[in-house]
Amino acid sequence: MEQEIKMLKRNNKILMGILIIFILLCIGLGVYFLFKNDNNIDDSSNQNINKNNNDVKVIEILNYSDNKQFGGKELKISYRIPYITSVKNNALLINNKIMQDFILLNNYGGLMANPDIDRYNVDVSYASIIKNNIVVIERKITFEGEIARNYYFYDISNDKILEAKDAVKILEIKDLKTAKSYDELYCATFDITSSDITIREVNYPCD
Repeated sequence: MEQEIKMLKRNNKILMGILIIFILLCIGLGVYFLFKNDNNIDDSSNQNINKNNNDVKVIEILNYSDNKQFGGKELKISYRIPYITSVKNNALLINNKIMQDFILLNNYGGLMANPDIDRYNVDVSYASIIKNNIVVIERKITFEGEIARNYYFYDISNDKILEAKDAVKILEIKDLKTAKSYDELYCATFDITSSDITIREVNYPCD
């Protein structure tokens, strides 16, 4: 009996993984063909748009909220998922990475370990900017007053996924705060507005 229960749990995890992958593929393919068709409407204007990268934006592909129950505890979750509107190979890769990082937060059981709290709130939001043909997206997770941030950097012109140290050079951010080298910017957090990006702080080594 115990072996059968373990097998059922294992099968459920496999099915859930397959379902998540299927959802990600559907969203990715849908957006791919949407922008592919839009870009093929006029070949002559399309070439100019692609050359200047004026067609690449960050859009909000999903805005979602839900209430879940775990062991008698209530979890309120809300998240917004961004998407880079480019059909180039590495843009699609980073979009899939972003969607996985956001959606896989549906596995919340490990977050709710405090026996004295009956209700939890998780908010996953983002900020973005495009500067010097570099897309920067910040994922911000707010959980019971704690904030965690991580970043995605994409070079539009060269279709490259960048590390923070390389993106900061192209973004021409001069104030590195306490970082002694660009390599330490792996631990940096940023302030992002609609028109500029700066380094907020650098906690090296990373927390």
